[in-house]
This record gives sequence, structure tokens and C-alpha cells, in this order.
Amino acid sequence: VLRPAIRHHLASRTDATLQAAQEALDSGDVHRALELGKSALIRARKSQRSTGPCLMLLGLAREQQGERGSPADRLVYYAAAAQHFVEAAKAGLAPEQETRLHFHLAKCQHMRGQYSESIPMLEQSLSTYLAGRAEALQLLTLAYLEPPQLDLEQANQHNLELMQTPGIAKEQLSQAWETRRDLLAQLGRSDPLADIDLSEVSTDTKWVSAMVRACELFQDKNFDATIAC
Repeated sequence: VLRPAIRHHLASRTDATLQAAQEALDSGDVHRALELGKSALIRARKSQRSTGPCLMLLGLAREQQGERGSPADRLVYYAAAAQHFVEAAKAGLAPEQETRLHFHLAKCQHMRGQYSESIPMLEQSLSTYLAGRAEALQLLTLAYLEPPQLDLEQANQHNLELMQTPGIAKEQLSQAWETRRDLLAQLGRSDPLADIDLSEVSTDTKWVSAMVRACELFQDKNFDATIAC
């Protein structure tokens, strides 16, 4: 049994190591983050601290490896990340970190083609983890275009919500614009914006989002709201 003073010292070193691991991850040094994260995990176990935060960080690091890895390695990294997230959930996290964990677990499941598992968690994260809302909408759009759960209406709805999300990245908006065009064609619906070249019109995401919103309201014959846009 560790003495209280030794346990306190280990706990302090665990926190410092975990902070350094997070800083390494934020700077893009994934290998350093993994090294420090593993060290923090060992110390957390020795000091009888919750291992949840350490496992969460290791999961985020493996997820980044999946994003950067070759096609042959991605599934392995995402599987490792998902396992860390599951273990972190069992170990326990602060409430605000739990919603973040659920989003990233769902993302890893999506990347591994586990759409039936990822879709409910991504839907939930739309309201519980706002920092990942745009990415969740993008992933849901793609999930509903996959054969096992093909649903063009759901894909179109999530893609429209994505285009109207405040702060959406230009790359996300550009991709969503093309997806919208393809979906409307597959649904057999007219597209009043079909002849507009997004690159020539505006790079202002707020303006484009408002234009799409106004178009949807107009087609729904909600003319007062259309004018308000």
C-alpha cells in the first residue's frame, strides 16, 4: 500500500505528464503524446487515480493516427482508439468529457463501417457535443448514403443542416454543396441553385448558408421566413 505522500506525489506527476501529453497531441506530435499518455496511465494506476482521462487521450492519439495513416493501417488505429474510448468510459470521466468521448467513439465506429452502432451516438451528439456538430452532420450524411442503411431523405436533411451550421469550414461547405446537388438529383427534385458555381459566387460561408436556408424555405412556401433571410 502506498503512503499518502507517495500517492500524492505520483498523482501530481500523473497530472503533469497527462498535460504534457495533451500539449503534444495538440501540436500534432502523436508519437510523443502516446509515449507520455502511456506513462501517465502507469502512474495513474500506481497512485490509484482514475485512468479515464489517460485512456481518453490515448484514444484521441490513436484516432489521429487513423486520420493520417495509410488505408491499410487506418482500421487498426481506429479499432485501437475505439477500445481506449470504451475503457475510458468504464473507468469514468467528468460529465463534460463523456459527451466528447461518445462523439469520438461514434466517429471511430463510422470509420470502421459500423454504421448501425455509430448513427445513434452521432445523432445524440448533435445536441450534447456542439463542438463536433458539423463533423457529426457530415458523418451522418455519409452514413445514410451507405447501402446497409441507405436513406436519401435522411442524408439530404443532415446535409442541409450541415450547410446551415454556424462556423462551418469552407471545405466542408464546398463538399456539402456538391452533395446537395447530387442528392436532389437522386431524389428527383428541382434545384433552383443548380447553375450556381459556389467558387464564383462567394467564399463567405454565412452568406452561402443563408442562401441555402432561403431556398429551402421558399420551396416550402414559407415566404415570410424567406424574406427574413
